[in-house]
Amino acid sequence: MDYFDKAEKKYYEIKLNDEKQTSKPTLLKPIKCKELKIIGNGSYGTVSRGFDMNNRITMAIKRIEITKLQNK
Repeated sequence: MDYFDKAEKKYYEIKLNDEKQTSKPTLLKPIKCKELKIIGNGSYGTVSRGFDMNNRITMAIKRIEITKLQNK
């Protein structure tokens, strides 16, 4: 199952290639995320593809429901 369409896949292939050629990004500012698309879910929460608008990097965001953790 593909989570990305062809345009998204090409974009991230280019992005990953660029990241391999440069050093790891350092976070210069506090993280300010925008959730873009849900890529998975489970019994505790969901994982989304997100973008940190301050540091201009793509990341995975895991959202966990605290009430489910407390009940287990």
